[in-house]
Amino acid sequence: METNQQTARALLERRRDGYSIWRTLRGTTGRYILWMLACICFIVAAMLSDNTGFRVLCAWAFGMFAGAMIRDVGWLRAIKSKWPFMCELLDWSKVEAMAAEDDAGDGTSDAR
Repeated sequence: METNQQTARALLERRRDGYSIWRTLRGTTGRYILWMLACICFIVAAMLSDNTGFRVLCAWAFGMFAGAMIRDVGWLRAIKSKWPFMCELLDWSKVEAMAAEDDAGDGTSDAR
């Protein structure tokens, strides 16, 4: 789970470098690799099986995983399109303060 300090640092990086879907996905590469491996396993299992019910189950599972990946990309594209607006709304001095918090804290305080 990402702490507030890590989130603040990521926001500052995005402000400095601009919002990039690929850079965001790079942070979750492991999860997407596991998803792709699962999709490949479902495809291979369906191809090797003679059981129609199992093939349908594999096709359904593949569709669920593929749909989740497509949903995530759509979500990231929506975030990217709203990023300039978010930059205007964020109080960057508070974000910078959170990013600079002492690492001894748990980073989960929710100052409002």
